[in-house]
Amino acid sequence: MNPRNLGELFPTHDLTSAPAEARPFLEAQQKAFGFVPLPTARHATAPAVVEGFTLLLGVFERTSLSAMEKEALALALAGEFDCAVCRTLHTGVARKLGASPELVEALLARKGISDARLAELVRFVEEALTTHGKVSEEALGRFVATGFTARQALEVVVGIATYTLSIFANRMTRSETLR
Repeated sequence: MNPRNLGELFPTHDLTSAPAEARPFLEAQQKAFGFVPLPTARHATAPAVVEGFTLLLGVFERTSLSAMEKEALALALAGEFDCAVCRTLHTGVARKLGASPELVEALLARKGISDARLAELVRFVEEALTTHGKVSEEALGRFVATGFTARQALEVVVGIATYTLSIFANRMTRSETLR
């Protein structure tokens, strides 16, 4: 398949062209943003992707991690997997939460993070990624010593699953912008 034919594989769906199972998720995005973001429009090719991401994101949003900790995780993954749309979206959210431009850049780079708790969270995310979840006792100990809980260690896995699904689908469908 020639890359110029990817649009045929992953069309940019709208509320009328999307498979019926995906339409409620596109309608929710339309209502939330005033438009259907390009990633959602292309992910609708497989309704399970938009549904899965929506469900996982809802679960992740209910975790005990703070809003800024959730954004730090998302930014670390956006940087790790080089997801342009994720960088844009999560930079905006983090800035609204009060993060400085320097902190956002450090989270994306996964180094030089001035906030000790967020720095440890990002280290833990990286360890979970590189070990495929088999984090060392030392890493778990550091994570807990920083004030996180065993519950939050597992909630990090939910965040990784949520954003990995989105990022991989974004990259496959070439959905690197919001529109």
